[in-house]
Amino acid sequence: MSSLSSPTLVDFLCCGAVLPWTVRPVYKTFPLHFLDQPPESSGFHLASVVEDPITFEAVIRVRSKRCCLRLYTEAGTGACAKCLTVLTSSGLRRFMQRASTSWKPYMRYEDMTRTQFIEAIHYKNSTLTTTRVQRYRAEKRAETAEEKSRLHERLVAALAMCNVPRLQRLLQVALDQGRSIEEILNRIEDAVANIYRVKSFSTTEIDLARIMWHLAGDKGAYILHKALGFPSVSAIRMRSRSTHPVIHPSPAKPTFDHIVRNLLSVFPPSPARHPCRCGQAIMFDGIAIRKCIREDDDYMVGGCRECTTNMDLSMSCLKNILALAKAVRRGDNGEDPLAHFGVEATVGAMGALRDVDFHGYSFS
Repeated sequence: MSSLSSPTLVDFLCCGAVLPWTVRPVYKTFPLHFLDQPPESSGFHLASVVEDPITFEAVIRVRSKRCCLRLYTEAGTGACAKCLTVLTSSGLRRFMQRASTSWKPYMRYEDMTRTQFIEAIHYKNSTLTTTRVQRYRAEKRAETAEEKSRLHERLVAALAMCNVPRLQRLLQVALDQGRSIEEILNRIEDAVANIYRVKSFSTTEIDLARIMWHLAGDKGAYILHKALGFPSVSAIRMRSRSTHPVIHPSPAKPTFDHIVRNLLSVFPPSPARHPCRCGQAIMFDGIAIRKCIREDDDYMVGGCRECTTNMDLSMSCLKNILALAKAVRRGDNGEDPLAHFGVEATVGAMGALRDVDFHGYSFS
């Protein structure tokens, strides 16, 4: 009776202990390549991975490296005592902890799961892409720096070898306009070839050109303009008109209209002037002038006003110019000239009789 009631012992092969793998899905989170590892490295190895026919979940069995392989146990039990101790070992606990975490850069490839491998590949691809972009940008920066270095070398060579008129003003205008080194270099090359000229002038350059114009005339200002790039005669005249009143000399005896015109030029109507009326002192004097005929406001001036009173001194036609030239040059043939050069010019000025703004203003 006792033999019939005792459990029957059967000879079984050890199938390994069932691993309670809680991280799902199993095929993505369990490192199946762990099969290739020797059991000495972790104390256990993978026995089998089968699919449960009821739950369709993968069942993982692990076997200890000290497994008995064969065991005598009751029917339905498939793991020996050595394999069952693996489930509570620290090595398996660390193994499961590594598999449940996300990928870290310090992880070994042997310990990675499929999900961790995918994360590592994504990280690698992202790193490669970032590195390629950084390399491309570094190459572009190097090319740009090299190009700028070449431009600076060309600029220094151009400044050292080329005689550029008004170089300082050219550079100042280009920098004020925010031009690049290449554009500045092109402007210097164009300036050397007389293709580009700076139209902006400093106050000192305008004053020097105006002094040269007053001392040496149009020819002196023209030479200064061509040699050093100073303002031209037309620019000097335009700026002189804009900053100083223009007084036109009378070609012959002064007329009322001519005097009124000069007075309006010197004293233009303005509400900013002194509102109180006061007396004016009028002064006249003579100054020596050079003996020559010159043009002013389409009239020929510089002749004696007594001799040229009955002559048409306007430059409206060539006949008037030739008539004045013939009258002045008649003395070259030993005859009495019909007209003489003027040796003095009568200058008129007026000043206010008050405590402020009392200096004189020329009006003729």
